[in-house]
Amino acid sequence: MAATARTQDTGGARGDAYTCPSAVGVGDVVYMSAANTVDRAFGGVPPTLQAIGVVITKPTTTTARVLGDGHSGDIYTGLSFGTIYYLSSTTPGKISATPASAPGERFQAIGTASSATSLAIGVDRTSVIL
Repeated sequence: MAATARTQDTGGARGDAYTCPSAVGVGDVVYMSAANTVDRAFGGVPPTLQAIGVVITKPTTTTARVLGDGHSGDIYTGLSFGTIYYLSSTTPGKISATPASAPGERFQAIGTASSATSLAIGVDRTSVIL
């Protein structure tokens, strides 16, 4: 089961600020698409570049604060405590409890659920394409 992100902005100034498309949302996993710019990461075929973190706030529609390591805050719903979540190979920007397993997909751990609503983010910097 894929977890879903809440729509609210948790506020605060944690994470690094990047420009992003307006479709990128809180809870999305992102990759560096250009200088100081992020977009939704994808583990399917063909995969995007390696994910750098999770959007924890959206101060404006085209600005995202991204956290690569740390606690997400309560930005998700439906997570299973203690479960490792991976970059989704079926839906861009999302996390999944099911890791990529098909040839050409990107296998990348994103974090571990610390509750039903929060993720202990620890983006794996050594992802591989299967």
